[in-house]
Amino acid sequence: MNKEGNVIALASRREFTEEDPGTDMLLNHEDAVLQWIRATGVVGCIWREFAEGLSMHHGQASGMLSNLHRRGKIARLTTRRDRCKVYVHPDFVNGRPTDDDRPIRLVDELYDCLRDIPDEVLALMPDEWLDEREALIDRYIDRRC
Repeated sequence: MNKEGNVIALASRREFTEEDPGTDMLLNHEDAVLQWIRATGVVGCIWREFAEGLSMHHGQASGMLSNLHRRGKIARLTTRRDRCKVYVHPDFVNGRPTDDDRPIRLVDELYDCLRDIPDEVLALMPDEWLDEREALIDRYIDRRC
């Protein structure tokens, strides 16, 4: 995704440079792929759209999606589009059924940990951390409800 928020296509790993000349940010290929999937929002993408968008052949696209899904970086919905499963960024699952709810379970566990920190421990934490904790809990509740 460029600075204007438009989705960009990547031809191949070899053509992707570590440093984008227009930014100070360093990205690797996986980060760019995750940004691309995130940019598809709640609609998500199927392997064919993903392959076309990033100029990959079926094997590359399928392998990348499977890898990211297995590691919990993206979610695969149980719904289909053009007879293919739909992949979305975990932020856009919105309670829809997935093939593997591992990423959602991990987020739920993290929420439980943040929510259940004893008051004695919270009293020792810096204000910035407490503010960030509250923001994360609010964000979690907004997305899960």
